[in-house]
Amino acid sequence: MVKKLKRFISSLENSRVSFGGLLITLLCVILLRNFLETFSDEDNYWTPVSFLANFIHFPMFYISLLLALAFLLRWLTGEKIMSVMKIMLFFFPVILLAPILDLLLSQGQGYNMSYLFGDFSDLIHKFITFSRGFSGRGATPGIRTELAVILLLLAAYLYLKTGKILISMIGIIGSYLIIFLFGSLPSLITELWNLKGADMITGELFAGNVLLHHFYSFNHKMSFVFYPILLIELGICFWMYDRVKFKKVIKNLRVFRVLHYLFMLGFGMFLGYNGMSSISLFNSPFPVLILIASICSVAVAWWFAAGINDLHDVETDKITNPTRPLVSGLITVKAYKSLNLLFIILSLAAAWLIRYPFFVTILLTVALSYIYSAPPFRLKRYAFLSTFILGLSSLLVCLAGFVIFSDDYSFSGFPPKMFLVIPLAFTLAFTAKDIKDMEGDRVNGIKTLPILLGEKKGKKMTGVLTIIAYISIPLILNYYMLIPFALVFGIITYYMINRKKMQEIPVFIMYFIFLGLVLYFFID
Repeated sequence: MVKKLKRFISSLENSRVSFGGLLITLLCVILLRNFLETFSDEDNYWTPVSFLANFIHFPMFYISLLLALAFLLRWLTGEKIMSVMKIMLFFFPVILLAPILDLLLSQGQGYNMSYLFGDFSDLIHKFITFSRGFSGRGATPGIRTELAVILLLLAAYLYLKTGKILISMIGIIGSYLIIFLFGSLPSLITELWNLKGADMITGELFAGNVLLHHFYSFNHKMSFVFYPILLIELGICFWMYDRVKFKKVIKNLRVFRVLHYLFMLGFGMFLGYNGMSSISLFNSPFPVLILIASICSVAVAWWFAAGINDLHDVETDKITNPTRPLVSGLITVKAYKSLNLLFIILSLAAAWLIRYPFFVTILLTVALSYIYSAPPFRLKRYAFLSTFILGLSSLLVCLAGFVIFSDDYSFSGFPPKMFLVIPLAFTLAFTAKDIKDMEGDRVNGIKTLPILLGEKKGKKMTGVLTIIAYISIPLILNYYMLIPFALVFGIITYYMINRKKMQEIPVFIMYFIFLGLVLYFFID
C-alpha cells in the first residue's frame, strides 16, 4: 500500500503542468470556493461576493497561503519547488470542503465564516484549542474540518517522502502555525499596530473608511496586506525554481530605468501631497501600504514593458545585448511570455486596488509600451516619435502619483506646465538611450537619431538635445534660479554622452540629482 502511494506521489510530482496551467487551475478552484460561500456564509445573503473579494482579495489569500506551505514542505523534504507545487495543486480542491460541510451541518442555513478576531490572549487560546467552540463567527465547523484534513494530507505526504514521523509532526505544527497566522492576520496587524501606542480593535482598524481622500473597504485593506507578501513569495518561488534564471531576470530588469519611472511616480505624489488638503499618512498602516502597492504597480508595469521589448527585439539584442535571457537561450519564449503575463496581472491588480484613475493611467502606460515595442506599429523604429512615447509614459506615471492624493479623484490641480515640460524634456533627453544600441538598430532598420546622423554627429546632436532638455525645465516652470544648474548638468551630460563609450549609469545619476534640485525648489 505504501509503495503504491509513493508511486502515486511520484507520478504527481513528475506530471507535466505548465506555470499557466497551474495558475489557471488554482484560480478555477478559488472561484468555485468563493461561489460556494455565496450559500454557506450567512454574511453573503446568497449573493456572490464583490469583484474585489472574488478576484483580488481571496485569490491573493489562497495563493499566498499555498506558497507559504509549499516553502515549508520544500524545506522539510528537500524536493524541487515545482514538484511540491504539483502536490499542493492536487491537494488544493480540499478548500471546497468547508462551505459544503457548513451547509450540511447547518441544514442549509450556513455560518458566518471569517478571519479570527481577538487580542493576543484570545488568539493564543484559539490556537491551542483549535478554535473549538464556534461562537457564531470565525472558524466554522467546516473550516476546522477542512483544516484537519489538510494537516493530515500534508503529514501523510511528508511521511511518504521522508519516512520520518518527526518530520511529519514538524510539518503538522508548522503548517498549522502558518494557516493560523494567515487566518488571524487582521487581528495580528491590529495588535502589532497597538504596540506603538494606539488603542484600536480589529473592527475599527480594518473597517471601511477614507484613506488618502478615498474610501477603502475591508477587502481593499486585506488586499494591500497580501500584495507585498505575494510579491515576495513569488520572487522566492522563482529563486527556488531556478537560481540561475532568477539572477539573469533580475539583472535584466534595467534598474536605472525602473528608478526613472519611480522618480516620476514620487514626483507626482509630491505634487499631489503638496497641493491638496492636509492628510495623515500614519494614522494607520494602510496609507503606507497603498504607497508601497503603487510603487510595486509601476515597477512591475515597467518590467512588463521591458519584457515586451525583449520579445520583439531579439535580432537587435543578438548584436547589442547578447547576455539577455531570451538571446542567450536561458529562458524560452513561452516561459518569458508567462512571466510577462504574471507581471501585467500583478501590476494592474495593484493599480485597481489603489483607485480607478490610477488604474487608467497605468493601463494606458502599459498600452503605450506595447505599441512602442510590438508590431504592427512598433513606434520605437522612428526618431523622436519613440522618445515622445517614453515622455508621454513618464507624464502618465507622474499623473498616477498625483491622483493618489487627489481629494476629488481627478487630475484637477495638476500643474498645467507639467503637461508640457515632462513630455518635451524626455522626448529630447531620451535620445541618449539609443546610442548603445546603434549596431543592432542599424541592422534591423530602426531609424534612431544616431542612425540617421551617424555615430559622431548623432552623439553631438543627442548631447545638444540633452542640454536643451535640462534648460527647458526652469524656463517652462519659471524657476530661473535653476538655469545655471541646468547648464552645468547639461554640459556635463553632453561630455558623458560623447565619450568614446557612453555609460548610461552616470547619465541617469546626473538626471536623478537634477530632479532632486527641482523638487527642492518646489519645496522652497
